[in-house]
Amino acid sequence: MNVTRGVAWLARSGYAARGVVYVIVGFFAIMAALGSGKTVDTRGAVQQLLSQPFGAMLLWLVVIGLLAHVAWRLTQGIGDTDRHGHDAKGLLIRAGLVSSGVVNLLLALFTLSMLVSGLDR
Repeated sequence: MNVTRGVAWLARSGYAARGVVYVIVGFFAIMAALGSGKTVDTRGAVQQLLSQPFGAMLLWLVVIGLLAHVAWRLTQGIGDTDRHGHDAKGLLIRAGLVSSGVVNLLLALFTLSMLVSGLDR
């Protein structure tokens, strides 16, 4: 399967969204370690971001990027863009790519649900 320019853009935006998620989690971890913030779980981190200026906009961008990453991972796993093949090792790698897509889909849906419930308030 050839990777088109649109698919490459999709992959890059997905990787960028994952990076933003890691930066957000890292920020809250550093704040908790320094004692200027309390330890929060994922829900608490999303809620804190929602209360910040431009927090909702950032989270919308993260959701869009995560969905792009999901599409890329599914394309990699199902379409075999990296040519892992159909042997046992290749199928295992491709299953891991699809699993990564599913995990990121759940994270995107969770964040989306928090955004929608935050809009209701």
